[in-house]
Amino acid sequence: MKAWNVLDGYEYAREASLGDALRAWIAQNAATEHEAAIHLQQGGVLGAIGNLQSWLTNVPSGELFTVRARAFQDVTGIDVDRLMVAVAKQKVLTADPSLEGIVTFTTYVTRREMVEMALAYAENYGGNTRCVTFQLGIHESRLTDWKSGTYQPNGEDLEKLVTGLSRGLLEVACVEDFFVARICQGMFGLAPEVVFPGINRFETLLAALFHILGKRKSAEDKKRVFDLNVATVGRLRAWKPRENRLPMSSVIKVVRALLRHKHPGVVPAFDAASDAFAERWTMAEPLALTVESTAIERPTEPARARMKPQTTERAEPDTTDPSPVAPAHSDRVVGTPQPVADDIFALLAQLKHAGPLLRGLADIVDPTVPTAAPLPAEPFAIAIGETVDEMEHCLSGDGFPDFRKATPTETDARNIRRMLALMRKLLLAIGGLTEGEKTRLMQDIGGDVQEMVLLAYAIGKYGNVRTAIKIIEANLQMGRNETRSNKSRGKQ
Repeated sequence: MKAWNVLDGYEYAREASLGDALRAWIAQNAATEHEAAIHLQQGGVLGAIGNLQSWLTNVPSGELFTVRARAFQDVTGIDVDRLMVAVAKQKVLTADPSLEGIVTFTTYVTRREMVEMALAYAENYGGNTRCVTFQLGIHESRLTDWKSGTYQPNGEDLEKLVTGLSRGLLEVACVEDFFVARICQGMFGLAPEVVFPGINRFETLLAALFHILGKRKSAEDKKRVFDLNVATVGRLRAWKPRENRLPMSSVIKVVRALLRHKHPGVVPAFDAASDAFAERWTMAEPLALTVESTAIERPTEPARARMKPQTTERAEPDTTDPSPVAPAHSDRVVGTPQPVADDIFALLAQLKHAGPLLRGLADIVDPTVPTAAPLPAEPFAIAIGETVDEMEHCLSGDGFPDFRKATPTETDARNIRRMLALMRKLLLAIGGLTEGEKTRLMQDIGGDVQEMVLLAYAIGKYGNVRTAIKIIEANLQMGRNETRSNKSRGKQ
């Protein structure tokens, strides 16, 4: 009786196919196609004699990749799972050549790995799997079935999984951020920062509303600003990312609150479409919304996180930015408002949350790079860690985690580079203002700018963030003491 061996050394790469793998297995055993069909049939792969010719032409007929998959793999040694993923990737690359170099055949090679990645996104969305399935274009129940192992992705669903993870899903800090992005993109066809300049997260959206409310506390004032009841406004004030998960319908009401102040004319149409959108997360035609153009060339979609091949090569610095600032204009008209000032506020809003990213900079920065000369220690009125407009300033010494054993990912490094690019553009934009504009602007944002500059410099200079904070605190305290001393002498 002939001894059969399982397929050995087959590469599930760009040219892999069912027919190619089968022919390699038959050749390895020096057998004929007829002998192979009989051996498969005897090994429990029912229907092999009648279907082998179809299989050799890459058609998995006779439930080969479902009911017969285990027996087929046991007899031939062909890894059905890896073969299905490789074939799906081939089809995706044929349909979308722009994914060349992103879709690879050496990483994420099994269906389980693909599912685990989709589940990781769902975890980032607060466990809301619909946020993932909606972006992938698959039925809402699919990811749950794949997670439990009841089913595995195949056919069109597998191709959608590869395509979606390769093109990238929205990068968010919490599920509410996804809802804000989906509302703006789905209802207006625009990114959040275009609908609301400087706002691309639920947290900054809330901060904008509470800034409008200011120090007023009456129920009437809260109703006027939010158009929500007092209890709801209280819950929104206490909201924290990943702790208080809100449904799409609640986020729609918060977006509506800011629309009332920024785009009141669109509110009636927004209200008419809200209930249906809360259920379907999409609409046939976006609502018409006119936004003022500025010098910022804003994206039409929020940032996305792509499936990246694993690599040991060091990535080149990413100096591009989704919101570049145009150079300062030389043809200024005296007395005419210039868009660059609005651009600076938009940049600042994006940089408000740069603190956590900059805090990890010391772990990836090259210590051999020479540091710049120390910046002048100019005192400013905002105390370190003080909460202003519902936002804690980033130089709180208690807010720094221990990064000594952490290994920043490629995404971490890319985000940090993006934040640093934003900071450079912010400072350049400020430098392009007239003296009068600069003075007025710095009265509002001077403390924020100095915080970021000092933090970035201190981490690069001293390496240890806690040491940097102590030195900065000492310098600022000296500045405040000197200011008080000068004021005292002036009164004498």
